[in-house]
Amino acid sequence: MDLKKEVFNSYITKTVEQLQKEGRTLKTVALGVDNDEAGKKFVKEIQAKFSNVKYCKPSEKLGKDWNDTLKAYRKMQEGKAKSKETTRTLPGQEFEKRSAYLRRDQGLER
Repeated sequence: MDLKKEVFNSYITKTVEQLQKEGRTLKTVALGVDNDEAGKKFVKEIQAKFSNVKYCKPSEKLGKDWNDTLKAYRKMQEGKAKSKETTRTLPGQEFEKRSAYLRRDQGLER
């Protein structure tokens, strides 16, 4: 599925409007798009218009996108991934590290 700039702009506009109604503001946005040339190009184009957009990319060790990261994490949780390479990369820790980054960056730390 391709994320179009127009769709992104629409959602950001609606989000800002909703937050304003609640007396809040949008501080940052994190994009979790594919870690490929198309994804990088998309982020670059969006960042040119919205300076507060961050590119939150998954570890290249676990795949090109967050779906791959999630699959690796689930396999580890289910105990199905027993290989040394999979256990060495510790997808759960990678996922937690990036989640903590987003929470900290947006002031959502526990």
